[in-house]
Amino acid sequence: MAAPVFKRPFTLKLEDIVEIEGPFDFNVPKGKSCFNLVICESCGDAVAENYVKIVDGKKVCPDRFPY
Repeated sequence: MAAPVFKRPFTLKLEDIVEIEGPFDFNVPKGKSCFNLVICESCGDAVAENYVKIVDGKKVCPDRFPY
């Protein structure tokens, strides 16, 4: 008895189940960043400031650290 009720939504078209209206006209304001970005002076990638190291006077990302 429950099977037909369970199967019915799967036989319907999406338009018969959900009504979507649009276009949606709203702006999402850009929030403040959680961390500062720094550009790696070796490769040019942006990296979070807390991961930057100073090597030979340059700010470098973890991929460019000399080990």
